[in-house]
Amino acid sequence: MFNLIERVTKSDWYTLITSIIKLLSLTTFLLTSFSLFFWGIGYAFLYGYYFGGEITETPSILEMLIRIVPFNFNSVMIISTFVICSVFCLFYIGILVKEKK
Repeated sequence: MFNLIERVTKSDWYTLITSIIKLLSLTTFLLTSFSLFFWGIGYAFLYGYYFGGEITETPSILEMLIRIVPFNFNSVMIISTFVICSVFCLFYIGILVKEKK
């Protein structure tokens, strides 16, 4: 029995399948994490824009998670795209300013 398990684990097919599964699981994890981060940026911006209120009444992150507002998926993705692009542009402008000095 142990001889069979040892032969299977050392075969080329087994190593190929396990490496494909490892690559697929890593890709899935990174894609899910990036998508959740992307969604969170757009949702946080829209939540703060519509329900932010005064500076003294700023909602906490816990309140944002408890009182979920059903924003349109397309709106959240468009806003998060704009926010991420503007952050990249500001970062690039900062690099250009540092190079000129």
